[in-house]
Amino acid sequence: MKKSLLTLPLGLVLALAGQAAFALTGTINFQGRIDSVTCPIDVIDPVTGAPGGPILIGYTYTDKFPNVGDESVGKTFQLKITPGGGCTVPPGSTAATVTFSSVHGGVGPSNELHGLKPLTGVARGIGVAIKDNDGALIPNGVASKSYPISVTNPSTMTFHAAYRSHAPVTAGPAEADVNFTVNII
Repeated sequence: MKKSLLTLPLGLVLALAGQAAFALTGTINFQGRIDSVTCPIDVIDPVTGAPGGPILIGYTYTDKFPNVGDESVGKTFQLKITPGGGCTVPPGSTAATVTFSSVHGGVGPSNELHGLKPLTGVARGIGVAIKDNDGALIPNGVASKSYPISVTNPSTMTFHAAYRSHAPVTAGPAEADVNFTVNII
């Protein structure tokens, strides 16, 4: 009898050991970013002067875009470079250009507009147009005109964002993520 009692626990141990051999595996996706930014740049709402936050282009209606190329009223914003605190503007530099690049790809003629996030029910036939302070379109992925900057004082560069139609427009959410690169020259 004692022999059979010892055999039972040994059988359980072997059964459990056999189950441990069938472990499941998986994948963990880690995401992040490491930048070499030497100059913090603030996105500023020129009406409030407040930094950060999304730039709210506003709400509009599909009937405001009867033709391809029609635009909404839009919103002005600024990029502010502040020398000091880790920001070194190279001596002799007097200007900067900005390149805006759509995270979700370009749309419209020559992909010059910034594509919208692929949200559920996203608006169609529309992209975000970014213009310089003279009203000239800055195509997706192309450098802007030169803006004057100071080596010692804060400098602001003013832009304007609006929705622009590139096909018949349908209603829905219209959000875009756009990266920017400031090139000090």
